[in-house]
This record gives sequence, C-alpha cells and structure tokens, in this order.
Amino acid sequence: MPILGTSPDAIDLAEDRDRFKQLLERLKLRQPTAASPQPGKAHAIAAAVGYPIVIRPSYVLGGRAMEIVHDTTQLDRLRARLGADLDGPPSLPCRKSGRC
Repeated sequence: MPILGTSPDAIDLAEDRDRFKQLLERLKLRQPTAASPQPGKAHAIAAAVGYPIVIRPSYVLGGRAMEIVHDTTQLDRLRARLGADLDGPPSLPCRKSGRC
C-alpha cells in the first residue's frame, strides 16, 4: 500500500552518516568534522575532532538523546552512564532481542 510522505530511502539518506557525507561532498557543501564510533576510541576521536563535541545515536534527526560534551571529564561521565555502548559497535535494539 502506498504511503504518503518521505520515502524510506530519503530518510536513510538523511540518517546514514556516510551516505549523507557523500551527498554533501557531491553538492560541494561543507559539514563540521565528524567521526563514527569505533570501539575503545571515544577519547581519541574527541581529541581529533576537538571539543565541544555532539554525541548522538544513529537515526535521530530531531535531537533526542543527543549530548553536548565540553571536555574529557564530561565524556568520562557520559561513558560511565551509558556503559560500554559508547565504545562498542553500533547496535539496534531489534538485533539484541531478535524481534523487530
């Protein structure tokens, strides 16, 4: 059944960081320095990108669950609060539970 609105591919284009970056490069538009999570590299990525940093989960356009981190102390607190998720590979809840 046809659904009115934004296509799933357009939503994915806006949400998928790599696809979106490629689109901006193709359009010759600038984007702030960004990095995707890598296991055990949160501090190194933050140092390379520079503070303040914005940490956000994938597939969140509206800002839900985003955090602005101003220094290593805040990053440590956020990592402690989130547990291993920040330094672990990205995962979707349906992958963990097996139910989507």
